Amino acid sequence: MLSIFLSFNKPLSLPCTPGKAGDTTSCKNCIAGQYQNSTTQTICLDCDEGKASSEGSATCQICAAGKYVSTKGSKDCFDCPQGWKRAELDTPTSCKQCDMGEKASYNGSTTCQICAAGKFVSTKGSHICFECPQGWKRAEQDNSTTCKQCDMGEKASSAGSVTCQICAAGKYVSTKGSNVCFECPQGWKRAERDRSTSCKQCQIGATTESNSSKSCSFCNFGQYGSVSGHCKQCPPSTFTDSKGLLECTVCINGEVNEIKSIW
Repeated sequence: MLSIFLSFNKPLSLPCTPGKAGDTTSCKNCIAGQYQNSTTQTICLDCDEGKASSEGSATCQICAAGKYVSTKGSKDCFDCPQGWKRAELDTPTSCKQCDMGEKASYNGSTTCQICAAGKFVSTKGSHICFECPQGWKRAEQDNSTTCKQCDMGEKASSAGSVTCQICAAGKYVSTKGSNVCFECPQGWKRAERDRSTSCKQCQIGATTESNSSKSCSFCNFGQYGSVSGHCKQCPPSTFTDSKGLLECTVCINGEVNEIKSIW
């Protein structure tokens, strides 16, 4: 029975199994980056581009999504760099650069992300999106490669704005791309319904109490207005007994008015 297993005291010869290669006396594991999927083979084969293997492999594995390898006989797949991506169905030999308006923030990305609202990027292969500057905006549905300048009468106070805000009543801006609205000066006003690109001067006999006013008020008792948007105190020995008058009346019968009001 012993002769069945041994012949003339020579070592037993068995075929090399998959993942190994050699001669009739010795089988060795395929090194990392190579494979052998058949038995009784004397050599191992290099993995193709886009595939890698560990020691003793019967097959090579396609690089996982987010990874690639561009050479034969590799033991490793490499992460796609920032700004690049590789989806599961993309060729595993290279990564794809992110388009304008997209980013891939991390190594090994499987997708590129469209810039969030308020941000943009105008170059390919970016790992970041940039905030729209003050005076500019980008809404969710806007093209992510650029921002839009705020119109006249609007502002965007902060970087990364999604919308521009119409100037509040009492304020205005007459240029595009502004990050501030300006107060209407005293003697001028802007109501909520008025165009936000300019203020309106008060009429003769009226003014405002301060800057940034929404409405005008008639000149008070003891005042007069002969110029649009300005009220002045009546000089001594004169008076006004109604609001909004354009001139003062001289006191009569020797009466004197020193308190700038009705007599």
